[in-house]
Amino acid sequence: PPPTITTACPPPFRVFPAAPMVATVRSPALARVTTFFFAVSTHSSFIVLVLFWLLVFPNSSSPPSAFNVVQHGVNFIVVVLDLVLSGQPLAMAHGLYTLSFGVVYFIWSGIFHGAGLTSTCQCTVDVPGCLLGANTGESQFPDRCKFLYQALNWNDAGSAAITVVMTIFIFVPVTVALCWALVCSLGFVQGLRRAGAEALARPRGFGPGCCGALREELRASRLSLDMGADWAVAYGVSPLFPSMPTAMLAGRVALAGTWLGLVLWAMVTRFRQGEYFVYLTSWSNDIQLVYHLLAVATTVAAQRALATAGQGAGLKRPTDTDSLAPNAVVTNV
Repeated sequence: PPPTITTACPPPFRVFPAAPMVATVRSPALARVTTFFFAVSTHSSFIVLVLFWLLVFPNSSSPPSAFNVVQHGVNFIVVVLDLVLSGQPLAMAHGLYTLSFGVVYFIWSGIFHGAGLTSTCQCTVDVPGCLLGANTGESQFPDRCKFLYQALNWNDAGSAAITVVMTIFIFVPVTVALCWALVCSLGFVQGLRRAGAEALARPRGFGPGCCGALREELRASRLSLDMGADWAVAYGVSPLFPSMPTAMLAGRVALAGTWLGLVLWAMVTRFRQGEYFVYLTSWSNDIQLVYHLLAVATTVAAQRALATAGQGAGLKRPTDTDSLAPNAVVTNV
């Protein structure tokens, strides 16, 4: 019998399916790995942006440099450009992977402290773990600090513990929800542009992966990275250029090349201080680079799969029934 697929998301909005959407069809390992890095890089780029300007920069006596703006601002702009280009789905449950990434970094910050390592910083004598660069008693660069960030200073264990708890239980969940809403909003606007205002009148509302059905987003099945048969359209077709696969690929190559150049710049700058790999910003930027490179490879594979299936020319944005298994029965809820 044909597989039954339940969907609550009105066309042409993109759904991240509860996987596998079709039991007999799985997305390839390359697509699943890319989806993992997509989720973590999307969330972590926003986290780096907000935490730097809210917690790190206020403790600096220097004006923001071009380097800081690129590392803690342009990073998220590149992510948003990728979202606009790809219309890629983002499951809220995938925030658990980002949370795990954060926990690993908190563990690393503790190891950094326990090993007695130091980082370049600007500090004053009243900050625990601060080693002034001169004996003048004044804050000057470069000082050395026995911590990575003042907000995560394990020399003041109580303050660091509060940062960890608030990040894990408040900031990361809020970030995941905001990024999910951003992806949803982009899909909504793109859908209106294609389908017209009548899409608003659809009685079914929004479904999993869109704006609504929150209980669906929190199900354990949403942790899966498998898009089923939908993976090729998700990675191979752009909402901006639905009939121009070459433009989709060119856009992804441009974003990957741009971010590669910016990461190399950061490496050269940080390696001079011997500190590139110790900071959360570097971890996030490297994950984002891996994602962009994987996205290029996955887009190539997806477009080849679509072309092999005879859909390579004149591709349109998927509806509820697009990219499903042959003879599948679709039930709208």
